[in-house]
Amino acid sequence: MRFPWSRKKTEEKAPDYSNYSADQLLDQFKTSNWQKCSEKEKMGILQEFENRNAAASGREPAEVFSLEDPGLLGNYNGESNRIGVNLDTSSYETLDSLVHEGNHAFQKHCIENGRYDNDPTGEMIKAETARDDQGKLYNYRNGSPEYDMQVNELDSNNTAAEFMLSQADRFGDDPEYHRYLEEREAHFSEVNHDLDHRQAIRDGMQSDQIDAALDHGDISQSEHDQLSKCIDDDKYMDREEIRSHELQGEIAETRQRLENKEQNQKENTAEERPEDLLGYGDGGQEQSRRGYDPERGPEILDNNNSESAGELTPSGQSNYDNGWKDIDESKGQNQWDSLMQGPSGENSENNQGQQEEKASDLTGGAPVRDQSSYAGQDNSADRAEDNSEDNTNAYSY
Repeated sequence: MRFPWSRKKTEEKAPDYSNYSADQLLDQFKTSNWQKCSEKEKMGILQEFENRNAAASGREPAEVFSLEDPGLLGNYNGESNRIGVNLDTSSYETLDSLVHEGNHAFQKHCIENGRYDNDPTGEMIKAETARDDQGKLYNYRNGSPEYDMQVNELDSNNTAAEFMLSQADRFGDDPEYHRYLEEREAHFSEVNHDLDHRQAIRDGMQSDQIDAALDHGDISQSEHDQLSKCIDDDKYMDREEIRSHELQGEIAETRQRLENKEQNQKENTAEERPEDLLGYGDGGQEQSRRGYDPERGPEILDNNNSESAGELTPSGQSNYDNGWKDIDESKGQNQWDSLMQGPSGENSENNQGQQEEKASDLTGGAPVRDQSSYAGQDNSADRAEDNSEDNTNAYSY
């Protein structure tokens, strides 16, 4: 006789989304779909996204887990290669966080593989994220305004915002996406104001960081001298500082475009067509949303047709040679060649070689937020680490 309590409890298998096309996977982040997902399903979607993002970057995928700290949007622990995300925010903030933290993983990959050599922006990231003999981030700044002005955070913020902007046509009908863009524009405005008017604070921070990195042997004397020269040059702007300013304008333009589109749709809806008044006609139902067939469902990615397949990747990044592709503006959709390639991914063997080139211009993953807008607390307090990790070992925001 077997008693019920003697039976071995089997764990529920985590959902597998590896057979989803790029479009199918990204469509899960639409609010109407995301709200229907269980936490386990959400984690499965996020892990699959990270798996494809990592493959496109030529790095090992990080393990994605749900943060227990409601004051954090996300973090990355380079020692354990784990990414934490907050599921209590909108799907777009969660996706942004995942891309942001994935970019920190890419930065670590670049440092370990010498991809930042002879690159002042990359060398500054090496100094900012250097660790001591105990694996502690001895140079990383968590306080405000220094935190947001670090190159490694600017890079991750920029990369995530670029990716989210590249999905404007996909998510543009969702009010939550509009709110996400509004918050992003406000955040970039604040960060860029500090970059423009508090440069002395940044210069002092960076000088201290490169001195400490030199003392610890994490950068060479020549790298230190090159960085020192850049810091002392009033006219010098690193590329992430430039990108940050450009993105503020792009976010504003995207918001305006989506608002104009929404207004035009409202005006068109208000104008009744004569045939509808007579009781015949299709009532405009043929104007189904782009990429969606009412009878067939969401458009499925054709892995053999790169022109119709939207590939998931940040647009307009500074590292155009790293395997990502720009948005084809004439079609209004991304042309991804490898990242987010569906099930079998015919290009999977080519991915490694193509995306290994992702280095020279450093970019790659999801934005820093002004935490006070989420938790009503000061930024420096909100960037504490998840309870399961030591905060000196992880980037958090």
